[in-house]
Amino acid sequence: PGRRRIVRWLFLAYVAVLLKFVLFKRLSDVLHVKMSLADIQFRLQWYANFIPFKSIRYYLGGHPNTAAAVQNLAGNVLLFAPLGFFVPLLRPRFTGAIQVGALALGASLLLEVIQLLTGLGGFDVDDLILNTAGGLIGWLAFKAAQQIKGRCG
Repeated sequence: PGRRRIVRWLFLAYVAVLLKFVLFKRLSDVLHVKMSLADIQFRLQWYANFIPFKSIRYYLGGHPNTAAAVQNLAGNVLLFAPLGFFVPLLRPRFTGAIQVGALALGASLLLEVIQLLTGLGGFDVDDLILNTAGGLIGWLAFKAAQQIKGRCG
């Protein structure tokens, strides 16, 4: 029970960090949330990407600069890797790649839609791809840790 409680607290801390990086990059932005239909339509037209791999190709080309490209690509993957590790720890019957991948995709989609509706970020289908990949990488790390634990006793 004690170890499980620690894992839950670590997961809650992870969720707080995830929300900070995804939705609350600048807390002042929260004060300026606009959710009118016109605002959402504007964001859909000018700040949303629905073309798979468009942003990924842009960043892989080193745009706008290498640091920003690495931050965006690696950041989206790394932010969701802990999710893929925590889920099987917290829900032992929820350990399949498809289950974890679907959860990562669903969580990412929820955050992307919130960003679209609130203007606290932009909707990007490539973020769904990168975040889901991150969740699956975290799941692979969990499986590797299980293998190591099994060998060590």
